[in-house]
Amino acid sequence: MRRLFLIFLLACLPLESWAAAITHGVTLSSNSNASSYTTASFTPTNGDLLVLLASIWDTTTDPGTVSDSLGGSWTRVFDYDTDYQSVWIRSAFSDGSALTVTVDVTGDPATGAILFVARASGMSRTGAAAFRQGNNNTGGGGTAPNTTFAAAALTGNPTIAKMHNITNPAGLTPPTNWTEQVDTGHNQPTAGAEYATRDSGFTGTTITWGSSSASGWRAVSIELDSSAPSAGRRVIVVN
Repeated sequence: MRRLFLIFLLACLPLESWAAAITHGVTLSSNSNASSYTTASFTPTNGDLLVLLASIWDTTTDPGTVSDSLGGSWTRVFDYDTDYQSVWIRSAFSDGSALTVTVDVTGDPATGAILFVARASGMSRTGAAAFRQGNNNTGGGGTAPNTTFAAAALTGNPTIAKMHNITNPAGLTPPTNWTEQVDTGHNQPTAGAEYATRDSGFTGTTITWGSSSASGWRAVSIELDSSAPSAGRRVIVVN
C-alpha cells in the first residue's frame, strides 16, 4: 500500500483563537493584619486557567509570592500602585481538583486584602504566555475608573477589568457589554474592589466603568492571549 506523507509548516500560518470564557472562582475579603492571605477551597473545571487579581493594603516593601495547595506555580504578569496590587496567572491548567490560593507578604505584613481568582476556560496558554497586555490608572472620587491598553485588543481574546477604592462595597456599574463578576469590600480599613469580564468582541483600547466611584480609585485591565501556540510541523499520513 502506497503511503503519502504530506508535511505542512503550520508555523507560517496565522493562529486562530479558541472560544475562551471567564467565570468567577473564589473571593477573599479580609481586614486582618497579616503576612499571608488564603482563599477558601474551590473546585475549577478540568482545563481551567486560573488568574489571580490581588489588592493588598499597606504593604510596600515586599512584592509577595503566590502559591496554591496543589503545589502549582504562579507568574506575576502585572503589578501597579505603591501598595501590592497585582495580577498572577497559574503556570499549569487545573486538573479539576479543589485548591486554595495563598498570597504571602511576610516581608511587610498588610492591613487587609481582597483577592479574586478568575477561571478562564478554552485557553491553550499558561503563565506569562497567556498574557497579551495590561495597563492601570488612578483617579479621584466622582470620576469613572478607566484604563487604556497600548494596543487594540483582539476580538477573540478575553479581557478583565478590575478596580478598587475606599468604599465598601466598591459599588460601580461595569463597563458597557462587560459582565460584573464580584463587587465586595470590608471595613477597618474601609476598602472595596470589583471586577468585570468580557469573553470576546472587545477590539478597543480604553475601558471605562459605567459609573463614578464614590472615592479615590485604582484600576487595572488585562487582555489574555487565547491563541493556540504554534504547532510546528504536522505530519499527515494518507493511506
